Amino acid sequence: MQVLWILFCSAFITELCAGESVRLRYGQKLSIKLKDKNNTLEFTSANRTRSCSLWPRSAQCKRGEVSGFLSKSFSITSVRFDDQGTYTQRNNQSKVVSATTLTVYSSTESRTLQIGQTLSISLEGLLRTEASLSFSSSEGNILLVQRGSRVGTLPDNSPIQVSSSSIQVLSVHASDGGRYTLSDREGREVKVVTLRVTASTGSQSLLVGQTLSVPLGDQWRSEASLRFSSKDVTLMLVQRGSPVHHPGYSGRIQVSSSSIQVLSVQVSDGGKYTLLDGKDHEVKVITVKVTDPCASKIQNMDLSYGHQLSIYLLYQIGSLEFKFINETQINTIWSSSIQPERGAVEGSGFDMHFIINSVNFEDQGDYTQKNNFSKVICVTKVNVHTDRNTQYCGEGKTFTISLAGLSSEEATLRFSSKDVNVMLVQRGSPVENLDEYSNRIQVTSSSIQVMNVNASDVGQYTLIDGKGREVKIVTLGLAEPVNLAFLGFLVPVVLVLAVLGYCKWGSEQCQFQISA
Repeated sequence: MQVLWILFCSAFITELCAGESVRLRYGQKLSIKLKDKNNTLEFTSANRTRSCSLWPRSAQCKRGEVSGFLSKSFSITSVRFDDQGTYTQRNNQSKVVSATTLTVYSSTESRTLQIGQTLSISLEGLLRTEASLSFSSSEGNILLVQRGSRVGTLPDNSPIQVSSSSIQVLSVHASDGGRYTLSDREGREVKVVTLRVTASTGSQSLLVGQTLSVPLGDQWRSEASLRFSSKDVTLMLVQRGSPVHHPGYSGRIQVSSSSIQVLSVQVSDGGKYTLLDGKDHEVKVITVKVTDPCASKIQNMDLSYGHQLSIYLLYQIGSLEFKFINETQINTIWSSSIQPERGAVEGSGFDMHFIINSVNFEDQGDYTQKNNFSKVICVTKVNVHTDRNTQYCGEGKTFTISLAGLSSEEATLRFSSKDVNVMLVQRGSPVENLDEYSNRIQVTSSSIQVMNVNASDVGQYTLIDGKGREVKIVTLGLAEPVNLAFLGFLVPVVLVLAVLGYCKWGSEQCQFQISA
């Protein structure tokens, strides 16, 4: 029996005195639970050069804090290398209850940024006045920040910014790729960040004749180069700020202090444009797609009566001609000296359109774009068809049919259903011998209205122009009326459910409020 007691006590004491090893990354939180509120907590540094009492607090130990009343814990919000060591708990008899050995290690990480983005390195709780940052690459080593301040040898416009929580490298370049080492006041590595810088990427969609613009950003013109590549060819268009002469690009490459431009792009200019810096690092890659709106020379456009016609005018246009469908006469409707009588030309330069806001049957035909040498560059064939739609109207309301640009003097309206087929409006005037529609038909300059709609008005309404052509066919249906009686019943039900839900969530409060 004595042997069993001895073994039990040995196991108990071993468990009490068992040491615990904790590894934390620099800046992480340390938390140690005190096994008894009356226990003391001592700290001995890893090199055993310093020892002090953390709880009760002594003047020598100022790190961390103890919180809680019945259950106490010691914590350090952001550990440092100086916090490495042994944290020992003792009971009121000065016997060791537990020991926690802390090891703090530096962190390493890899990041990838595009040129122009910002690299931000957290201080991980390190005081700004203790932080230093160095940079190393294949080209050498340099100290960027020392004890919280930019190194004096750096230029005034250096992209280094230091705050109480981080060090930032603004608008990184290809040459900024490498290893960044954050160190404390003793020169110990807190964090190592390996940065890879890639070219920024983007895409543009252009129409034939437009201009491609590649911004240089903060890059010097004299250092900028531009390379073009496609499945067929790879060319250097600009070398160190000067255009390189190639067949087909004569006069089309312009270089300024802010951008490189390719003027009057063609379909063959579609591909990848790579901007290079003075060390031939890729700064920016733009994928360009060039579309010819008249690649087939002939375009077909189907429009409903009253809808908008919009024709893109090519950059090399000299004139726009129109030939009505099935006719031979050709009229020039726009040029540098002629303005269209119907429709309008909007925009300028590479963004011009011929627009008719509300087309009719007279707008059907061929719209031909010619250059200044009277050569056809594009033909748009426009076909206008009857507009069809369905509308719903509540009983007793007014049903409105838009004339869609049709003159009211030419407008005729026919109504048909399974029971009737009558003409309601003839050449802009309501038909008067219809008792069912007496005083219910109104014609304005923009619409025909059927007032006080009822069930007998459900059917098909056909709007006809002065030449007997069907402009619009509208099918009318009755909208379901709102059931006010049901709503009157529904609102109290919703309120009751809301009260019940509140009661279930906090029944005591609800009962108190109701009884009051």
